[in-house]
Amino acid sequence: MATAAEIRAAAERCRPWHPASSKRWICDVAQALGLNTDQARETLLTANRVVPGGLLRRCDLVQAADQAKLAASEIRDGNAEFHFVELP
Repeated sequence: MATAAEIRAAAERCRPWHPASSKRWICDVAQALGLNTDQARETLLTANRVVPGGLLRRCDLVQAADQAKLAASEIRDGNAEFHFVELP
């Protein structure tokens, strides 16, 4: 299982969802980590709970987002849904 530092390092290697953003699609970060969907969900949710303030974010501009990436990146945890890893 990847640590928060490893997740952030993988996210740094991914393109932002738009040029001025610190957010990276979860599907891109999972691929950079070499994780499948289930592994990514478990790893990212665990890291999100450990990091103060969390590192996962949801997509609020759904209409402006790449719909394929939005669907591939969605992780649900109870009532919360996440699409991005946010870099500090």
